[in-house]
Amino acid sequence: MASGAKIDHENALFTMRQDTTVYSLQSLVGARLTGVVFVMDYIQLQFDAQVMSVLTLLEVRVEDKAYAFGEEGFRDKICERITANVMKADVYEDLKISINFDDGSNIMIPLVGDQKGNEAVDFRGEENKWWVFHQS
Repeated sequence: MASGAKIDHENALFTMRQDTTVYSLQSLVGARLTGVVFVMDYIQLQFDAQVMSVLTLLEVRVEDKAYAFGEEGFRDKICERITANVMKADVYEDLKISINFDDGSNIMIPLVGDQKGNEAVDFRGEENKWWVFHQS
């Protein structure tokens, strides 16, 4: 995010629930995962016209089994989610983003790590609104 840039919280795509630090990425709900792009040191998840660049080591969960980035089966399992519809997408207590799909699978993106303050996720939502989630 550019220096001095601010998030417009009134028009933001996430909402804060009372008494918790849980945000909801409502614009993803109902969207299809339309693409997974493997770039040199990050992954882009494409949801119809929205793009989420993930700079941390995400995992995909399918049928109670987790496949972490870099592990055998990860690429296949995350690409098999293409065309799945998002049922729920939330940020939990500034620790992780969880995206649940209609096939029962889930993508978990950690927002914590060794590089506090560094970008974890860059999200370009509807109407070209832009959020950057930093590692906590």
